[in-house]
Amino acid sequence: SYTCTCRAGYSGINCESGINECASSPCLHPNSSCIDGVNRFTCNCPSERTGTLCDIDINPCRSSPCLNSASCNNRPDGSYVCSCTIGYSGIHCESEINECSSNPCRNANATCIDKLNSYECSCPSDRTGLACEIKNYYIFSILLSVLSNLDPLTCKSLCSNNGTCQNIRNSHRCLCQPGYTGSSCDEEISKCALLKPCKNYGRCTDLFNDYRCSCNQYYTGKDCEEDINECRLNPCQNNGRCINIERGYRCTCPPKFEGPTCEK
Repeated sequence: SYTCTCRAGYSGINCESGINECASSPCLHPNSSCIDGVNRFTCNCPSERTGTLCDIDINPCRSSPCLNSASCNNRPDGSYVCSCTIGYSGIHCESEINECSSNPCRNANATCIDKLNSYECSCPSDRTGLACEIKNYYIFSILLSVLSNLDPLTCKSLCSNNGTCQNIRNSHRCLCQPGYTGSSCDEEISKCALLKPCKNYGRCTDLFNDYRCSCNQYYTGKDCEEDINECRLNPCQNNGRCINIERGYRCTCPPKFEGPTCEK
């Protein structure tokens, strides 16, 4: 008697039968077709799919998954990233940012009204200003017209945000703290214009006494200074090693595999 040791891809007593690699239906898309080979198979993918098993959608943004006018960006691994418009956040930009969450109104009796990418402070009768930070000084305005000089207490009360009041004949002058301007130091200087804090092409939005950076898809952090680790999603297939690089990643593929994500 004898025993045949078959080459890969064949079976049977005399190795007469080719193994059908397509028998297990390895191609994952219903419109793909499997082509049997010797100890291998090839998936013939429809135009919108790629990958060894037709498992990667070439254009996952086709279904418009990003909400609220966000832009969708396809990624090499078949996933997508939504770049949200100002005022929205979330994986699909589905959540409106609550500008009132930082309690921007600076008076206990003020009410914050959230708006898209802004807020409004409803002030009590004795306060005014963007954040209700200014006292109403209409009584002192009348006094200015009849007094040749202001007493120090009155002068000090006319300057907001810890501004220093200089008594001038028939008037006064406010010397403002850094970050404030205006005749009464009641106007906050734009931190976006002054500091230009958002790095890596982030968009800056002024808030009261603060700012917010809207980062693009590759960066995070208060000032968009941190490079996002794209390898956290494990985009490299077939045991490929992912290397995080600026504005993306690179896959180092094991032998016999290639492609942006080692998918071939």
